[in-house]
Amino acid sequence: MCGLIGIVAKRRPLSPSHVSILPAMVASLRHRGPDDSGTWLSPDGRVGLGHTRLSIIDLSLAGHQPMSDAGQKLWIVFNGEIYNFQEIRKELEDLGCAFSSHTDTEVILEAYKQWGLDCLRRFNGMFAFALYDQPQRRLVLARDRIGKKPLYYLDDGDSLAFASESKSLLPLIDAGIDVRSLNLYLAYGYLPRDRSIFKGVQKLLPGHVLVHDLSTGASRCDEYWKLPLPSSPMTEIPSETELVDQLQHLLQDSVRLRLIADVPVGILLSGGVDSSLVAAVAASVSSRPIKTFTISFPGGGHYDEAGYARIVAEHFGTEHHELPLDGQDWSSLEFIARHLDEPIGDPSILPTYALSRLIRQHVTVALGGDGGDELFGGYLWYKRGLAVRNYLKTVPRFVRGSLAWLADPLPAGLKGRNLLRALGKGLGEFRVATSMPFDASLRRRVLRPELWEALGEHQLEPERLGWEMWPSIPDPLTQMSA
Repeated sequence: MCGLIGIVAKRRPLSPSHVSILPAMVASLRHRGPDDSGTWLSPDGRVGLGHTRLSIIDLSLAGHQPMSDAGQKLWIVFNGEIYNFQEIRKELEDLGCAFSSHTDTEVILEAYKQWGLDCLRRFNGMFAFALYDQPQRRLVLARDRIGKKPLYYLDDGDSLAFASESKSLLPLIDAGIDVRSLNLYLAYGYLPRDRSIFKGVQKLLPGHVLVHDLSTGASRCDEYWKLPLPSSPMTEIPSETELVDQLQHLLQDSVRLRLIADVPVGILLSGGVDSSLVAAVAASVSSRPIKTFTISFPGGGHYDEAGYARIVAEHFGTEHHELPLDGQDWSSLEFIARHLDEPIGDPSILPTYALSRLIRQHVTVALGGDGGDELFGGYLWYKRGLAVRNYLKTVPRFVRGSLAWLADPLPAGLKGRNLLRALGKGLGEFRVATSMPFDASLRRRVLRPELWEALGEHQLEPERLGWEMWPSIPDPLTQMSA
């Protein structure tokens, strides 16, 4: 990963304090990009950009950022990887474009020059970037389709600042906790959509592009991609053989593209279906033995999957590395928290950090199996959700509503409490209610009375947001997956 920062003055050149703070903002992201760093200030003093680089493709100085096109009319800072950059580069070369590096960053610049904002729809990758278009006097902030790469921004009326991490923006504001965001975090265990835990700081939504016009000082934010959903059941369903062939092609293509790197690449292998599939495909498309990494929990019973990972590694002849975790080490909690830009209620961050420390000794890039359960219905929730849907269709609503009313005063964390509360709802409301660590009645008891009252109409914002995110399509399995 890399780190990017920037500040744009809306009416006049950046103040001396803004200019002087750019190097400090870059330094705050040094852990994201230990290989190189740089800053750039536009000739009119209106735009400042900064970058820290983790070199993955074209390790030479030709990959230094901020990077410009040959005419120094376009400037970019970029975090991520465009997996199909070689294909796009070939298309651009056929159109007469010349390149001075082998980086995917330069491909973004030339693609933008050729196709404008439509270039975003051509990119297959994980990315966040800021591009300053000097001839059109506009700044473009863009984020990949599902938001794998972070991008925070702050608009205070006089300037627009942005960064890969929210803490890089803190010197520009009087940092305070956003109570609406805290309410959302208690409900979800993370901060959904464009929310940040800090007042005034927002996240650019996945699949969105923000364009700031330096001539007018106006900004607009547009969605260039959304998850495609079927509007009606499929009339012609492919055969199982056809579906398997399609899936195999997609897996091979996606893993092959992600193995393109000028640095060592490894696989996070748990021994489960998803990461084992990634390892299997990597072994089949790689010209050299792949490196696999896993964490073991000695004495952890069924929580220790290292034995399964070992079987997979032996089957595919990988160079396998195992990290045993003996007991719980809490000493790294403060360090981990410092590197998180928002609270997250997921304890897997501890073993993930430990595994990351292990694999960084051997590789720079690692592939994993995250996302497979969401795509293929692997979570227990999918099976339970289908059973609940049948129940909701057969039991009268007034009976379910009575059970839900009885659950409200029960203690937080009591097994079955959320299930009872949700039985009076539809499937969407059921999913929202059963997934919340703290529902509205519990949040009211946790927050100080004055904070709860200050929320006003936003007290039930988490519930409303959950219902809004629930797609209006007939198939329940597709609803849950989306």
